[in-house]
Amino acid sequence: MHKEAFDAWMQKYIDKYAVVGQENGVSVPMYNGRAITDEMQAEFKEKIEAARPLPIRTVPILDIILEEAKAYFDGYKNEQDVVAVINKRVQLYLDERK
Repeated sequence: MHKEAFDAWMQKYIDKYAVVGQENGVSVPMYNGRAITDEMQAEFKEKIEAARPLPIRTVPILDIILEEAKAYFDGYKNEQDVVAVINKRVQLYLDERK
């Protein structure tokens, strides 16, 4: 998405949903009792830009977790070993689907 288009979209929703309030004697747009500051907007943009879609098919990942967790619950492996194996197998699965 183009940053300018996103900025315009965000400003449209600020204009539509924000109420004017007072903070330190200055009129500012507010949402849920919080001033909508430039810092808040920058943080929101950062989080949007960092967001990544989840894998469409999560069943294979859940199967990996359940399969490996069984060894932990049955007492065959410790938590750290199970976590390491799950991480490795899930990453391999995700890499194969890129």
